Amino acid sequence: MSGAARYPEVVVDLTGQLDKPVACVAMVRRSLQRAGLDEAARSFTDLALATANEDFLALAQSWVTVRLDSDPQGR
Repeated sequence: MSGAARYPEVVVDLTGQLDKPVACVAMVRRSLQRAGLDEAARSFTDLALATANEDFLALAQSWVTVRLDSDPQGR
């Protein structure tokens, strides 16, 4: 799952959250919903809940711009 995010304008700060996969899924889902992307939010949630925890970050990055504490620019 590499390449540009489907919705790069949607930025999600997952700093310190990666050890809480359900919370991360919810954060991305809510961010997509706030952007008016309800169908994308549902699709992402379905995929994320079927994805192994160790693969979640790559999945999230393929959908939205993810910020981590080590990367304040979200890249």
